[in-house]
Amino acid sequence: MNKFRRFLLKFKEKKGLTGADVAAAITVIVLAAGIATAIYVNSINKSKDNMRYSAAVRIATSVVENIEKQPYETLETNCSSANNYKYNFVGNGNKSVFETKIPNGFKLTVTTSVPTTPDIVRDVIVNVQYKANNNYKTITLTTLKEREMLDMTNSPDLAFLDGYNPNDNTQHYYPIKLNSAKTSYVITTFEDNSWYDYNAGNYAIIYVTASSLNVNDDYKKNSSTGQRYVWIPRFVSGTSGSGVQYLYGSSDYKIIWRTDNNFGRYSYIDVTSKQPKKYDEPNYRYVADTFSSNDGYAGFWYNMDNSANQGKITSATKELLSKNPINNVLAAEKTSKFPK
Repeated sequence: MNKFRRFLLKFKEKKGLTGADVAAAITVIVLAAGIATAIYVNSINKSKDNMRYSAAVRIATSVVENIEKQPYETLETNCSSANNYKYNFVGNGNKSVFETKIPNGFKLTVTTSVPTTPDIVRDVIVNVQYKANNNYKTITLTTLKEREMLDMTNSPDLAFLDGYNPNDNTQHYYPIKLNSAKTSYVITTFEDNSWYDYNAGNYAIIYVTASSLNVNDDYKKNSSTGQRYVWIPRFVSGTSGSGVQYLYGSSDYKIIWRTDNNFGRYSYIDVTSKQPKKYDEPNYRYVADTFSSNDGYAGFWYNMDNSANQGKITSATKELLSKNPINNVLAAEKTSKFPK
């Protein structure tokens, strides 16, 4: 740098420059340019590395989230024993895997643990590999996937009870069941396995009251006043009311009993196609206009003590329910299946 300063001083004093001065100045400039170029190139490479790292994280996160949302059978099919419980895919930018597009330059590997018998839960490892600065790097995320263990119907859900407010301390929501003599109802708990069994025609009933009651109390203890509601899960029925198919969640997909790999269970995934299967048309249809496609209702609570206050249920649905041998709410009351 001293030579460069002498170069500037001579230039300023107009004393002329020697060949050595010019050569020294050029050397300094070339070195400075080289350093600047190296810094710029490193900065560009680091920026590209950061971008690819961020992209890999997004891909891995999306795959994990979609595995958690999709049916267990989707994971089961892609990570089968034939593939050593592993799924590999090299990105091409066009195909989606687990509803996630894998761009060029990225490789996805999804590996599950070897399933136990029955196959109901697996550890899942998601690796996304990418190249940065001539080196391969990998992003790894893990999750746990559980098979959807369904009941014959959608489980009772207070969120679908008209007027339900979990923050209202003046109202109590008690599950009730028949006493041993089947002459009245007693208070039970939501965790009680004998509270309901739709397979046996035993419906889930709750009692809404301002009175404070304890487990095993008669629901009318101390002359308590309230209203009973029975859970009608989402279903389709024949137009004459004969036959029923229960539906999964708020979807059009029917819940079926399936047995494969010596494992019997309820599912909304067809054994052969490994895809959700819609209810059978045209023999079945939605019950009147109480349920409609994509309405978000997994079921509704039928008010057993106030026929005028039925919320979403319609008169046409009430009539259809009275004809149905399984969801026979109205007729059941008349035959004292549901005691007063």
